[in-house]
Amino acid sequence: MSQTIEDIDIDITVFPALLWQYSNAQNIYDLLLNKNLWYLQYYTGFWLNWIFDVFDLREANLFGLTIWSIILDFPLYVNLEPLDPDAPLWGFNEYTLPPPPSPLINTYVNFTHGNLAPSSASNLTESDQRIALQLRYYQLVTRGAVGADTLNPLNVNVFLNYIFGDLGGVWMIDNLDMTITYEFNYTPSQNLYAVIIEHNLLPKPAGVAISYILPP
Repeated sequence: MSQTIEDIDIDITVFPALLWQYSNAQNIYDLLLNKNLWYLQYYTGFWLNWIFDVFDLREANLFGLTIWSIILDFPLYVNLEPLDPDAPLWGFNEYTLPPPPSPLINTYVNFTHGNLAPSSASNLTESDQRIALQLRYYQLVTRGAVGADTLNPLNVNVFLNYIFGDLGGVWMIDNLDMTITYEFNYTPSQNLYAVIIEHNLLPKPAGVAISYILPP
């Protein structure tokens, strides 16, 4: 005996709530009409567009991307550490206080490689969020192999072409010395590239060193 999943009725109408003795009450009818239009737009429309707006990472809107960020445990607003954590903060302080009894020391570090802040938040654009979340998903399900095999039919370069093919392409090169190189054939945004580096989003096998080549 075959079984099928019953179709879910996502249509909602509030007009059955209108009692017959009030069917000619125009104000009540208009209220119900507006309420029904609201349900049509925000309930029925939401479920009709569920796959496009939420489920499919290639097309998900900001709401869908937020859901995926929770599922994949990947923040859409990423804290980036400074390149040199020991560098002084950039500011307009002229003096520093060494341990007493030493006098004040004029540092003048404002314009000599100081950090703008101890850390910063990288706000990704909507398209960059899609790329980052897809890379995060693949990072969780791949062994990082360059070539395809029975255990890894979707190898790294196939997946990268799936994501970056229309942008110009990104591919992994196996240097055959326990190192790999990712070569970008397009220039990613600064925020996306920073997030890729910070969170090691491009997959790699365990114990293998990784380097990157970007266009000039």
